[in-house]
Amino acid sequence: MVIYLFRHSQPDPPPDVCYGQSNIPLIPWHFEHTVKRLRRLLPVQPRDTIFSSPLKRCVQLAKSLSRGPCRVKVDKRLSEMHFGEWEMKRWNDIDDRGLLRWCKNFIDEKAPGGESFTELYRRVCDFWDSVTSGDEERVFICTHGAAMKAILTHIFEMPLKNSSSWQLHYGDVIRIEKNDHHPYLVEFLSQ
Repeated sequence: MVIYLFRHSQPDPPPDVCYGQSNIPLIPWHFEHTVKRLRRLLPVQPRDTIFSSPLKRCVQLAKSLSRGPCRVKVDKRLSEMHFGEWEMKRWNDIDDRGLLRWCKNFIDEKAPGGESFTELYRRVCDFWDSVTSGDEERVFICTHGAAMKAILTHIFEMPLKNSSSWQLHYGDVIRIEKNDHHPYLVEFLSQ
């Protein structure tokens, strides 16, 4: 099984805003550039499935990459981290003590009404385990930076606290091969 894990193109949020699971527009030129680039990198065929976060920034990209009767399946487990009451607030307007607590321990702390990275990790890994236990030859996954970090942390069996060491850019593609000889072969694609 070969899994192509890719991040949405660059969003265009209001300046200095925490947006997490909020639907925000994309930067049009970056979206067009990302679609062209990913069409070269991703071998999407009509019979394939692209799994996508339900957020518009992922669904829009997944639909633009689908070919013929290729299916786009939305799965909420692929969503970005939920910041609860902090969603769409300016970072400077968030309670300093709460924000400092979260920054010191984002693994277990969460914004009021939101989720921690541990909770995000569990739901993303639940998705990952269900997809990789299937018999599809190729799988395509359009998601967010935090979800991609959770998957990489999971397959490399790293402590969650090390998940922030992955630097992922908008439009990045990771090819992951699962076979009988090695649990996972991972390649960061660029072009």
